[in-house]
Amino acid sequence: MKAEIFVVNIDNYFPELCEISLPTIDAYAKKIGGKMTIISSREYTREHYGFPVTVEKLQAVKSEADYVLIVDADMIIHPDFWDITRIISSTTIGAWMSYDAKNLFGEHEYFDRFGQYRGIATNFLVVPQIWKNDILSFDRQEALAGFKTIKRSFILDEYIVSLHAAKYGARLGGIITENNANQIKHINVTTDNKGKETAIKEAQKYVDLWTRKGKYPWTK
Repeated sequence: MKAEIFVVNIDNYFPELCEISLPTIDAYAKKIGGKMTIISSREYTREHYGFPVTVEKLQAVKSEADYVLIVDADMIIHPDFWDITRIISSTTIGAWMSYDAKNLFGEHEYFDRFGQYRGIATNFLVVPQIWKNDILSFDRQEALAGFKTIKRSFILDEYIVSLHAAKYGARLGGIITENNANQIKHINVTTDNKGKETAIKEAQKYVDLWTRKGKYPWTK
């Protein structure tokens, strides 16, 4: 399989929003010759330890697709967004966002050796098969150690991905340019602490606009 997009939706997360967002992600998966897979059960947080549900994104490590993508459930993807598997080479990982994590992650030799505390966002992450096991692996002891040092517990998944990328010196590519910067919309329910009604209206606005302009047949 060319591509598999993983979306975490555990405990029926925000169904009114997912009813709007997931069809756009599913349509994009089909467009690039792949499929969307919903992660609906707990594996890494089953025994709790206080881990945030976001670490379940790393279940994507099981995929055999050429490209493994992780996309947040509150993402809206434009039907014309380019085929990311043609942009990110098989030797480079890709992300929608990266950031300076010096003040968010605790000190670690892998970041020190890499020379940068580069945080990699997992709201839209692209991992070629050749990098999958290194970048998306989950080790409970490593996660526990990180959980004690990071400033925001809900970014534990980003800490793990960033730590592994630093450990192996993975090159990171961006996935958007000025030409398609408006073709991905992150509703940012958690980070921006948006109310339910506001989030739904914002998501619906983009889908309605894109449908009106392009007359796109959204699929479920």
